[in-house]
Amino acid sequence: MDRHALVTTFTTLELRRVQQVQEAINERHLSQVPQGSAGEMGLIRGEIAKKRRHLSIRRVMTGASEMVQRIKPVFLMSPISVAQFLPPGKVEFDLLVIDEASQVKPEDALGSIARAKQIVVVGDQKQLPPTSFFDRLTDNVELGDEEEEQITTAKATEMESVLSLCEARGLNESMLEWHYRSRDPSLIAVSNVEFYRNRLILPPCPTESDGEFGLKLVRVPGVYSTASKGGGRPTTNRIEAEFIADRVCALATTRSEFSVGIVTFSKSQADMVTEVLEQRRREDQVLDRFLREDKVENVFVKNIENVQGDERDIILISVGYGPHDANGKLPSMNFGPINSEGGERRLNVIFTRSRVACEVFTSFDPSDIDLNRTSKEGPVVLKKFLEFAKTGELKETYVSEGDADSPFEEDVADTIRGLGYQVDHQVGTAGFKIDLGVKDPTNPDHHILAVECDGATYHSALWARERDRMRQQVLEGFGWHFHRIWSTDWFYQRDKEVQRLREALEDARMRDLSRSIKGSNKDAPANKESADRDSEGKKIVLDEPSVSVPPYRKANIVVGANHEPHERPINDAINVIREIVDVEGPIHIDEIARRYAASHGKSRVGSRISEHVSKALTKAQHGGQLKKNGPFWCTAEQLTNVPIRDRSSDYSDYKCGEYFFHGNNCVRESHRKGIRQS
Repeated sequence: MDRHALVTTFTTLELRRVQQVQEAINERHLSQVPQGSAGEMGLIRGEIAKKRRHLSIRRVMTGASEMVQRIKPVFLMSPISVAQFLPPGKVEFDLLVIDEASQVKPEDALGSIARAKQIVVVGDQKQLPPTSFFDRLTDNVELGDEEEEQITTAKATEMESVLSLCEARGLNESMLEWHYRSRDPSLIAVSNVEFYRNRLILPPCPTESDGEFGLKLVRVPGVYSTASKGGGRPTTNRIEAEFIADRVCALATTRSEFSVGIVTFSKSQADMVTEVLEQRRREDQVLDRFLREDKVENVFVKNIENVQGDERDIILISVGYGPHDANGKLPSMNFGPINSEGGERRLNVIFTRSRVACEVFTSFDPSDIDLNRTSKEGPVVLKKFLEFAKTGELKETYVSEGDADSPFEEDVADTIRGLGYQVDHQVGTAGFKIDLGVKDPTNPDHHILAVECDGATYHSALWARERDRMRQQVLEGFGWHFHRIWSTDWFYQRDKEVQRLREALEDARMRDLSRSIKGSNKDAPANKESADRDSEGKKIVLDEPSVSVPPYRKANIVVGANHEPHERPINDAINVIREIVDVEGPIHIDEIARRYAASHGKSRVGSRISEHVSKALTKAQHGGQLKKNGPFWCTAEQLTNVPIRDRSSDYSDYKCGEYFFHGNNCVRESHRKGIRQS
């Protein structure tokens, strides 16, 4: 039987089986969803039918937990939500999965664990632990003079995280070795060596030699400012932030389909980068579009303490710390949080955030880090990371190519060379190697085809699913085009296989490899430089869309002084107020009182006027003349079709209740100072 047809049949049936299992699970779930309206379902249906005054989630779970779990068997909750919404003894789960367990304190997780029969704890001890900012408030308990500390097993609350607790209690441990996030092995190489003892399996990338992808160091003439040196805002590096902004502008123009994240070593540097980007976007429409929060993955700017759990196609790192003079020497080996206990774990977090590319911006050379001047582990790892980013060389077992696996593989390689192509043997790192990687004749930094032979790598696979489907599926997901050659076919039908190989090479050569690497925002409109220029090469400046709306008009009503405002008959007061609302509605109740007082020639609104206006408004509402929406009043027509008016020409500052108005701005009184400053 044809081996290719056999593998194709197996792959098709295996995928169909996966789909059938999913359908069976859905069918089983739908078959047991309750349909009645008695008992617990009566409570649930009653709450659904209500328009207001719903029961709290906790009370619903107390009275109808069994039916809720049958309807929704999977709960996605934080530990504090479990304690808040799920009453003890009312809800029980067959399985609890704790993700990012290195950041979950044991005391926060125990409530969830008590509600489950089995637990799976997923985390990484080499990444950030839970925040310990408030620990000193509770941990500094000293023993009395006559008390002696008993030697006992460590308590759960003494453990750093629930992950540490599980390890200390001897729970079965298994390492997830496959690493899928980094499309280029260089992005994870340092972490693999420093933290994971080279146990990660890293699929190779066809563009790993391309300078546009992978890890790169960018040296800038930055200046780190302190309170007395540098000349800038203390604890920031503005020059580095400017270079980061330049790079984001370039990415917005040339690679807008890729998502971008910016990570800094300190909060103050993150604020500086944000400030520079906000200034740039006012002048650059392409950058402004790129920074808008309307994409699958928006641009973020975070410091090292807050980035765990995030990932982007391209990560830009601003070290920030550096010399006080451009191109000077490092005055100290202080790199902020990197020098603290567990600083190397913070580095591991930012090393592993990117999928396609990572660019590190520093104001010093990696050789400037003098390890004799520090005893912390963080600077040691930082130096290795920066040196690898600069040179691409890592001493510890980072090998991208090797020797032929078998004479059969060498024979195939010689045939490929005879067809005019360069070929590499055993492309990739330990754990996941491609037998033969064929290089692009026009760009030696790219591999255009992965040629797999059924040699030792193929036969060492434990399952048919892994060797015949998953390996190829993973490689194709990383941008590889795949071609399989079976040894029996090569030896018995050599001419046919050589012709098939030639056709595969020609087909791969015609493909645009860059298109196989797709960004997370690939569906967003591209902002190409050519699209922003006319036929003569002049940059096109787009006019901002404008909407023509009528200007805001105040109700200037004069009723005379025959009555004091608070003494005017209530029906007359309603008529005056109705005129005000007709002109300015929806309008705040305090502003109505101001207009009402002004119509009587008064400049201030006292308590009696306010009370009289409130009574008139209430009566007008009961009579159907006016409608109320919170503190604002309007007519029925205005409530249905709210009028839009331009208030830009009105720059008077005035206050309505807790709201403060300035031109078109409406904010709470607590934010008034910020409006005036802007």
